[in-house]
Amino acid sequence: MIDLSYLLNIRRQQHHEETLFLKIMFTHHHIKPQLWRLFLDLAEMGSLSQLANARDTTQPQLSRQLAELESLCAGALFKRHGRGMTLSELGQWCYPKVKDLMNQSDQLEEDIRSSAGNPIGQVRIACIPSTVLAIVLPVIQKAKELYPSVKLMVQEALDSQMDERLKSDNFDLALRYINFKHIRENDEMLFKTDSYLVGPIGDKTTKASSVDFKSLSKLNLILPCRPSMWRDHLDDLAAQKGFKLKVTEQADSLIIQKSMVHQAQSSGPLMHTILGPLAIRSELASKSLQASRIVNPDIKRAVAITGNNHRHPSLAQTVIKDLIKSQAKMIFGEDHLISQL
Repeated sequence: MIDLSYLLNIRRQQHHEETLFLKIMFTHHHIKPQLWRLFLDLAEMGSLSQLANARDTTQPQLSRQLAELESLCAGALFKRHGRGMTLSELGQWCYPKVKDLMNQSDQLEEDIRSSAGNPIGQVRIACIPSTVLAIVLPVIQKAKELYPSVKLMVQEALDSQMDERLKSDNFDLALRYINFKHIRENDEMLFKTDSYLVGPIGDKTTKASSVDFKSLSKLNLILPCRPSMWRDHLDDLAAQKGFKLKVTEQADSLIIQKSMVHQAQSSGPLMHTILGPLAIRSELASKSLQASRIVNPDIKRAVAITGNNHRHPSLAQTVIKDLIKSQAKMIFGEDHLISQL
């Protein structure tokens, strides 16, 4: 038989939690919406310093706002530790309720403004690092000029992180590499690129316009950390050619990869990395690095923009997506290293 007293106790607990949440949200009516947005953004990013950089503000200012919010909630919303911040028990309990409420508020505001044809609201963009200078920064500038009521929140992310964050509704748009064999319904391909072996100036291996993939067998490589679909793909190609890549260093940062290749010329053994053309445009122009297109086989990577399929895209998301597509098209027309898909 069903224990009715047990079910009744569960319902009483749920009612108590709902009442407590309503008390936090509405009894403290002076809790400003921007404090709740700080709570959500910090929960997603896990670092006050990173959030301060993303918002173009200072960490002490955000710390004061967080302290104000936690004081009004009568409890700590986050646990502080050496690697950043994670939600406390109270924070975990509040997070889905606050997120749902703020999403409803945002959607209502966007619907009202969009009905008048005025894009408004926040658009959260995740992007691979190689697209920042060539695509993302120009889009930010154009958005400020054309759509002043649209606020962009941009975060660099590894391609391996984007699927989970899109599923978690942490991003609205993702600018990323995709696998040709696993194209999803909400992937919109912008262009495809060749892959290049990058070396220091004067390097014999990268002196010619192209280099055979087998030539990589004896090179010291710096590649992204695992887990990485890109690493797996390169390993599979090497296995097909009968050798194993010699990965002596691992780094997810483009800056670190390129710096180590550049510095190895003067100190230590030569280092090489494998990058797409967007990642090395400025270095090729300044002649601080050189690169050869990898052939036999050609290693193609597609750059796509992926939308969040949890909600119907707002007008703000649509116009920002159009700006990204327009900028990508302009880059394709200018850069001879990129070929259209």
